[in-house]
Amino acid sequence: MTLRDDTDGDPTFLLVPRNDNVRDALVHQALGVAATNGLLMQTATRNADSSSNANPSTPMYGHAPISLLPNAFPAHEYVKARRLAPIWNELVARVAYDREWLLRTLESVLPHDDFTRRLVEIYQAIDGAGRDVQKIHLGVNRSDYMLHVEGAASTSSSPSIKQVEINTIASSFGCLSTEVTRLHRYLVQKILGCTRLYTPSWFFPYNDTMRGLAHGLAMAHNEYMRQESCLSRPSTSSQHRRHPCVLMIVQPGERNINDQKLLEVALWEGFGVPLHRATLLEVAGEGHLDLQGRQNLLLKSPLVSEAEEKAGQGEEVEVTVAYFRAAYDPSDYPSEEEWKGRELIEMSAAIKCPCISYHLAGTKKVQEALCRPGELERFLKKPADVAAIRDCLMGLHGLEPGLAGAEEAVKAARASPEDFVLKPQREGGGHNLYGAELVEALVRLAPEERAAYILMEKIRPPPFDSHFVRDGQVLHGAAASELGVYGVFLGDGECQRVLLNESVGHLLRTKLATSQEGGVAAGFAVLSSPLLVLSEEGGKWARRRQFAELQKYSMSGPAWRRKSSIWRRAVALSVFGGVVLGFAAVAKAVDKRRSR
Repeated sequence: MTLRDDTDGDPTFLLVPRNDNVRDALVHQALGVAATNGLLMQTATRNADSSSNANPSTPMYGHAPISLLPNAFPAHEYVKARRLAPIWNELVARVAYDREWLLRTLESVLPHDDFTRRLVEIYQAIDGAGRDVQKIHLGVNRSDYMLHVEGAASTSSSPSIKQVEINTIASSFGCLSTEVTRLHRYLVQKILGCTRLYTPSWFFPYNDTMRGLAHGLAMAHNEYMRQESCLSRPSTSSQHRRHPCVLMIVQPGERNINDQKLLEVALWEGFGVPLHRATLLEVAGEGHLDLQGRQNLLLKSPLVSEAEEKAGQGEEVEVTVAYFRAAYDPSDYPSEEEWKGRELIEMSAAIKCPCISYHLAGTKKVQEALCRPGELERFLKKPADVAAIRDCLMGLHGLEPGLAGAEEAVKAARASPEDFVLKPQREGGGHNLYGAELVEALVRLAPEERAAYILMEKIRPPPFDSHFVRDGQVLHGAAASELGVYGVFLGDGECQRVLLNESVGHLLRTKLATSQEGGVAAGFAVLSSPLLVLSEEGGKWARRRQFAELQKYSMSGPAWRRKSSIWRRAVALSVFGGVVLGFAAVAKAVDKRRSR
């Protein structure tokens, strides 16, 4: 079965296998391609009593949980989410820079949330030490959306995206999402027979997340090196050779290591920038600041030999960019040493991704505060940007005593808990409260303790049929999806010097419609990719306009730039040709007039 290469093609038959034989063939191919392309997650380490001769500590891998086929997503809403990414990037940067507003917003949370309080203490300590150590910050943000339909009718023909949350630290699965897109494109074209010739490219939007993230890290690395080259630093007595590189801060025993390793390889192969991995504990134990410089963060290189170390020679890693893939959860700080490692990084001249103020700007309390009247206008200058952000927000309610509407929100949630979700200031999935647990928490918590939470009106996505593959087994049922859009920002908090601000790709996660949470690493969802569907509203010309809007986001970055360049040249030639013909016509008319 094939599709015509025009805007009237119907891709919906690609969403579910036609029969069991096709399903089994898809599963077989999917597992093989996943293993080939690194679409994997670490499962466990080998048992010590295993009969194998392999090292007992050798990690074992299995395929990442995936949907068997892509999932339908409205093309118009996909484009809207991609367009919002640069606006969110700017908003987060400005919020993080506004120290007074940020601290005032989080003030009610601190007495009842020790984790957020420790982050704020580091932020204040750094501000006291001089916040100009590094003015440039790198943000890798991911804004997550779900389709929402008003009321109980989940069959509405025009759902719209509503934001679940904004992730400003350790936004993961960017590289694996790139590989899932490749996998689904391969399955649809090879197994289902939809060849490239007959499959419209915009059905499967190109996912450039892996390269986009690597590009952002490389630009930050180069900016740090530019800053260093502009300084006249005194000679140092250290005999260590320094190797500038990006430092990825990771969790010990990280299962999602393939997602990180794919980025490490892309950074090296695409931009020649090395990446070193370390935990917060390792940073605390092996890191120090070069006080003769500008507080450059140095770590002992893992390649130093014992002889070099005894002789006081060897190599050191100079951290150009500190890229956090950990440190977002209280479990990442089991001792004071981890907090020392975090503070050491924040005090350094390395470009942070994110800096601690960006981390705080992504808290749920900040999201709730931005929903209040007039707050978005404080940070965004364009009314169109304010309207676009406000349109994607669900109702969010703060619960601190004395806040207007707090008691009314609590009463509404206790009366209809199915319409709300109670969220703490946490990332990573698995922390939210629903239903009876939500009611129990609102009853148990004192009014002051409720300030550590926010109430969010529940998003109601329309369900659809989907097949999941987890641990080699197929699960079939009604599902719902969550679209994440990655944005990369490199610049200062005032947005006076912006080196990069763009949307770089997407992540689609799919879960059973009955599941409340949505994290892949937490075991609730699977990785998927969007199959874009044009709206039937407005007729053929409306669909053609949608198709035109899709071009920028359905093609790879290089392909889009080539096409844009071709169109610009074509327009320029057309204008030039028109001018030449116009002059020729005028000259001809003048000659004709003279001949009379």
